[in-house]
Amino acid sequence: MKHSLKLAVSLLLLTACQAEQPTSSQTSPLAQSLKVISESSAITARQSYPAIEKHDANGQVQIKGQTLTLSLELYPKASDSDFQTQLLDLSTATKLQATVTDSHGKTYTATGADGNGAVNYTGGTITLTFSNVVPDPLLIVEVAAKTGTTTIPQADLATALSHTSSTSPVSTTINFQTTVAAKALKAMLPANAARARAISLTDLETFTASVTGLTGTAPNFTYPQKHPTLVNLSQLTTDLLTQAPTALTAANYRQNGATVNVMISGLNGADKVQVQLTDAASAVQTNKGNGSFSITGVTPGTGLKALVTPFGTPSQTYNYALNPTTLPLSEGASTNLTITASPTLSISGFTPASGRAGDTVTINGAGFAGTTAVSFNGVAAASFNEVSDNQLTAVIPEAATDGPITVINGGSVDSAAFNVIRRIYVNDDAGGTNNGSTWANAYTSLQTALTAAGAQDEIWVAAGKYTPHASDRDVSFQLKSNVNIYGGFAGTETMLAARTASLTDFVTILSGDLSGNDNYTTPGATLDENTKTIVRGANATTLEGVTVQGAKGAVNGGGMYNASSSPTLTNVTF
Repeated sequence: MKHSLKLAVSLLLLTACQAEQPTSSQTSPLAQSLKVISESSAITARQSYPAIEKHDANGQVQIKGQTLTLSLELYPKASDSDFQTQLLDLSTATKLQATVTDSHGKTYTATGADGNGAVNYTGGTITLTFSNVVPDPLLIVEVAAKTGTTTIPQADLATALSHTSSTSPVSTTINFQTTVAAKALKAMLPANAARARAISLTDLETFTASVTGLTGTAPNFTYPQKHPTLVNLSQLTTDLLTQAPTALTAANYRQNGATVNVMISGLNGADKVQVQLTDAASAVQTNKGNGSFSITGVTPGTGLKALVTPFGTPSQTYNYALNPTTLPLSEGASTNLTITASPTLSISGFTPASGRAGDTVTINGAGFAGTTAVSFNGVAAASFNEVSDNQLTAVIPEAATDGPITVINGGSVDSAAFNVIRRIYVNDDAGGTNNGSTWANAYTSLQTALTAAGAQDEIWVAAGKYTPHASDRDVSFQLKSNVNIYGGFAGTETMLAARTASLTDFVTILSGDLSGNDNYTTPGATLDENTKTIVRGANATTLEGVTVQGAKGAVNGGGMYNASSSPTLTNVTF
């Protein structure tokens, strides 16, 4: 006798349906995911369904012979965190438990199941086989999703069927509607198994449909009266021991749902959220801002949770803190749920827009409380201070380069590019690699440094004498816009403020004495080879802390010549 069970289900399948029907744009992929899938078929891609959709579980059971095969084709859960459904978030599921129970109390578990009858679940397709299932007038098939050894609340389905011949196949469905009848019959078995076997499955499922008001076709069932999880299963079990389903009154088995009173705070402006509970029956709440509202008709249970997601296009992203985190609910009772929204880690801006190593930058944003690190283009800040949840200050490190500011607080967030004012070092006595990167590796030529400098760079020049050229009198130091030159360094400083106040202890000379033979005792006697014009100006630049001397005057020449330019000169001696 072979028994084959095929159940096609996506992460949406274990949800209930009391919300609006899918739009035409959703019908095709959803219907495709819900059809009964042959064991040889494969899902090559998943469709993304919005969390607001609530569709009932639906599958098909086929029994033949003595082998029962349960085939579940699930979309991979590991990467599908957006599949948060009204009933549950299957990303928490680690095991699936499927059992078959006959009317004599014998239970069949899947091949390879653990001691609790569960198999590991990692997403994708899973096929379970039950062997030596003996034909019986009443078989109960049950499927549940679990996190470890804990059953996920209301994430279980059941169906009842009669299989009395090993040669005749039997087919039926499994969904929330069939779960009511199957659970009632299973509960009857210890008290009166013969009575359970005698009840007409057709009559019982017709009756339970009248209790719920079942309408529609799979998977788009709706329950105008009560969701199947709100049927009074205990009372139904008791009454079936003495009465036929056709003798029962539907209204007597409709339970009152629980109520959750929700209070939301912390959303900015017109930002909204969507709230849904991990029960099977209650409707999804959309377009909810700060304030209070109630969710009614919630299926009672323990371990239920709320799922909060953005609604529409909020102005920023949020973290949502829920209190309590789980909702133990009983029939007709109510409980309070507070949802506090707080902006997630973000950077809205920083000031100033550029700076040099040692400068302090103010960073504005959200989610800064508890910040563990701040960096400038990957280089850790020299130091940082948490002013508030919305503001940090950080000191630019020595090795910083142009790029984003990164704030780390659990996660990380990058700003727009921050412009680091680069320092180019010049020291005529340096003996390093002559690349201008540090004092030790400083350029020995100011002219070389000017050639290498770009906008916003600074040139720091140590004490010494620097000429525009080795021999050409027509070559000058041509200043560059947005490139500042600072002299008067000893050659060890890391901050401008570290220079001596008078700039006389370490004198930086821009000299026109190309031959090094100037004799100021007899002015003019040795100046014939001297530079005609030592410095030529530019706009938006600063020359500070230098002495300019030794020009051989000429028309439009001298120590400095400015043609339609206005440099800033500070502590410059001519």
